Amino acid sequence: MHTVADVWREYKEGIAGGPAVEQLEQQWQSRWRPAAAQQTAWSQRKTIINEVQRLVAAGLTPSDAVAELEAQRGTSTLRSLIDSLVGQKQQQRGQRRRAGRPQKEGTALGERLGR
Repeated sequence: MHTVADVWREYKEGIAGGPAVEQLEQQWQSRWRPAAAQQTAWSQRKTIINEVQRLVAAGLTPSDAVAELEAQRGTSTLRSLIDSLVGQKQQQRGQRRRAGRPQKEGTALGERLGR
């Protein structure tokens, strides 16, 4: 897999005569990917699939969502895009956690770090 479109096509339609990964997931859950290498590859691809689905839920067409992620990837590798998406998700989770907690006086991040 080299592009977001490749990952999405594999998920929705299948590649090289194989079944669609979406269908495998629905029918077999994790049993279709028993080896650790398969689990890792799926986890990485799932990051991209989840982001396409999120963009579609936000109102984009699937092809526009794929194009959006391709533009975000630019000339970088698919792995770089995945790392970027994971980092964004972790940052968002951290912001949501911090937003839900009242800060005690003197506990701002800069103050905790001695800045």
